[in-house]
Amino acid sequence: MRLSGFVVLLLIVLGNLGFWAAMNRPQTGLPWSGTINSVSFSPSRADDDPTLVRRFPFLDEDKLATRDEMDEDLGLLAGRVQQVRTYSTLEGLDQVPELAARHGLKALPGAWVDERLGRNEVELANIIRIARDNPNVDRVIIGNENLTLHRLTPEQMIRYLRRVRAALPERVKISTAEAWAIWLDYPELVREVDFVTIHTLPFWERVDIDQAMDFTKRMVREIKNAYPDKPLFIGEVGWPSAGRSYGDATPSLVNQALFLRHFVNWAHEENLDYNIVEAFDQPWKVNLDNNASEKHWGIWTVERQPKFNWIGPVIEFEEWPFQAAAATLIALLPVGWFLFKWRTLRLPGKIFFGVLVQFAATLVIWTMSTPVIKDVAPGTGLMLGLLLPAQLLLLFVVLIAGIEVTELTWASRFKRKFHALPPDECKTFPKVSLHLPCYNEPPEMVKLTINSLLALDYPDFEVIVLDNNTKDPLVWGAVKDYCESLNDPRIRFYHLAPWPGAKAGALNFGLSVTAEDAEIIGVVDSDYLVDRNWLKGLVPYFENPKVGHVQAPQDHREWEHDLFKEMINWEYAGFFDIGMVYRNEANAIIQHGTMTLIRKKTLEEAGRWGEWCIVEDAELGLRFMKEGYESVYVPDRLGHG
Repeated sequence: MRLSGFVVLLLIVLGNLGFWAAMNRPQTGLPWSGTINSVSFSPSRADDDPTLVRRFPFLDEDKLATRDEMDEDLGLLAGRVQQVRTYSTLEGLDQVPELAARHGLKALPGAWVDERLGRNEVELANIIRIARDNPNVDRVIIGNENLTLHRLTPEQMIRYLRRVRAALPERVKISTAEAWAIWLDYPELVREVDFVTIHTLPFWERVDIDQAMDFTKRMVREIKNAYPDKPLFIGEVGWPSAGRSYGDATPSLVNQALFLRHFVNWAHEENLDYNIVEAFDQPWKVNLDNNASEKHWGIWTVERQPKFNWIGPVIEFEEWPFQAAAATLIALLPVGWFLFKWRTLRLPGKIFFGVLVQFAATLVIWTMSTPVIKDVAPGTGLMLGLLLPAQLLLLFVVLIAGIEVTELTWASRFKRKFHALPPDECKTFPKVSLHLPCYNEPPEMVKLTINSLLALDYPDFEVIVLDNNTKDPLVWGAVKDYCESLNDPRIRFYHLAPWPGAKAGALNFGLSVTAEDAEIIGVVDSDYLVDRNWLKGLVPYFENPKVGHVQAPQDHREWEHDLFKEMINWEYAGFFDIGMVYRNEANAIIQHGTMTLIRKKTLEEAGRWGEWCIVEDAELGLRFMKEGYESVYVPDRLGHG
């Protein structure tokens, strides 16, 4: 490998490292070093699942947090937060206020009420008992987003609020929690509460992180303006650190950290009462709506580790060096091998191909690590896993195309470069039999193709029209009548029905009726208009007895001014202008079933067209290569279909 190869390799490695570093560059924002006002508290661990216990109560000892675990969690929160909010009094959560008091924490218990009226009675009895027995409880919340989610009516909620208020000690204030907009729609509900509890979650409003704080401020401002005499409690505010995006809202660790740091600073400046949702990540919540974002709202992980720094810079994925190293190692071997073997490759080509390989390796690592970093829903993770082999196959195809582009653009000079010869260089004129297979094609289109063939500037050729199993006699009959009306001895028409072997079968029949003195077989699709110098430009290449077939590109007409058709045309053109040219250098072009000329003797010796497959043209080309025949590819457009 030359010095330039080592330099390219080094630059690619450094560029890859720079890419991963840029993707995970430290983000800074307003620092916060004070105490958080309140956090939502659910003590479930990684293996706990309250939803499972609700269906199978006998699992309560295995799938619910224990009293000791709750006490441990509250000890962790002590000194960091002032209050914990719970949403239910069942599944052991009625113990939280008592345990919180041991650690100097206030408790804000909630009673979960919904359509299950019998269960509601248990919740209400519990919340009243808890409020009476625990001095660190001075507020309670009855219900959570029942109007928002249409679980209960305003009238039902008002009855529940009045019942509980009548039984509470005078020191305990009462509210219910709803999305901010609900309070604007139901002023009668405001009259029944001591303080308004709003949920301000811009993520679920599909708000981009850059507008999240402004959106939050607007929500708070509208409620305060509507009810200036009611105390306001922001019952839920937060942002998920992972999971699926929701509209313009993207979950990420950086977004969560910077949003919460900004919010807490603002809330304390404005002397706002708030509660962050939530203390710890809760994996079981993915079962609520199969949305992975639900389980990543915690400011601690489910393992009880802080997710981010409240003061210094925040990095999205601190383990990114392992991603960068893996992507580098995957790309290093193939890039190094190609640079060593590709001695004729110029410097721009080395850079281009090296970057392409590194891009492919980086994309694979990114795809494999995304489900882990984002912690997507199980269905999404399964989909990504199933798509990974397809992505690997696609990247393999892209790299093959990259080799072709690199070779043609920056490698050595062409060794086998052919073009259609000028007409006056054609000195000998072996007879050519042109085979035109068609099936159920519009007669007017086929007539145009026949006319273009008969207009060829070549002295000795015939045209055999092979209608293959067209059922409608009006269709094939129109073509037959047209051929007969021309009264031209060079053209013959055959209607084959029923006939086996599809297109290959029809072409093999064409061989059986080809003029005995024909030396070259040409095949043209029934929608092509050919250049009048097609035969004069390509036939001379058969003077080399080793040449088995000569191929011109498939090309198209009437694609202009239509974006979709233009895209299709350029995709085809890329193959014929790059792939076929590259393969021609290795004498390994793909034989195509149109705009192709084949030595008749070669075709007979190879066993004619293969009727066993639908890619009879490519299969025939492989047999030619196996027999040792050479091929010629000319990139000149000599026909358009």
